[in-house]
Amino acid sequence: MKKIWSVLLSVLLGAIVVGIGTGYFLFLANKDRQILAAEANTAKLQAKQALQESQKAIEEANTKLQEANVQVINAEKALEALRNEHALLEYAEPLLKPTGNSQEGWLSAISTAQGVSMMFPPGSIIKHNNENLLAIGSETTSSSTWLQVIPCSEIVFNDMLAEIASSTPIAYFIDGKLVAGRKGLEKNTDSETGLLKIFAKGLCTQIVRIQNPPPFKIKSWQKEQKISFTEILKTFEFQK
Repeated sequence: MKKIWSVLLSVLLGAIVVGIGTGYFLFLANKDRQILAAEANTAKLQAKQALQESQKAIEEANTKLQEANVQVINAEKALEALRNEHALLEYAEPLLKPTGNSQEGWLSAISTAQGVSMMFPPGSIIKHNNENLLAIGSETTSSSTWLQVIPCSEIVFNDMLAEIASSTPIAYFIDGKLVAGRKGLEKNTDSETGLLKIFAKGLCTQIVRIQNPPPFKIKSWQKEQKISFTEILKTFEFQK
């Protein structure tokens, strides 16, 4: 009987030892698993961060490439605009500022917003003068304007050009700037009309729509005078 108990006790002690050893092994294994899991999670986060940084670097590189392409396109457009301006200057007619008393009694129109000024004969008045429009017209006709200066717009220019029949190219050099466009007869009135762009460094800054001003006289006893719109263009001055 004692021998049986001794055997049982030995078996029980062995089981306890094995259980303790197994538990400790499982504890170490679980600890190692947690460490490995944490390391794996850290590696995943690092990989995700590296991927995000890589994508960000790619996006930044693409953005810089797009910006560079835009700058190249703009530079090419600016160069082409300067070439066109140079080509126009080769046949532009210089319009020199009048001297003497030829503008005696004339009035001044100054648009500080658009950086342009000119002289015009009596019989006309300034009808609008703001950042979007400088307009001069007959003082006796409320709706009629023979001069308009507006900020440059290709759409507006083409719309205005469509109202001129049989137009021909014209180009002038006025007060250090190229002023070029076309002239012809306005479809509705058959009035000679010039549609011009004012250029600065190859770029259009303003559009000028101009017709011959109404006949005028300085003194009441004088005979009415008629002048062409080029006489008005000669008086143009631009902000430097």
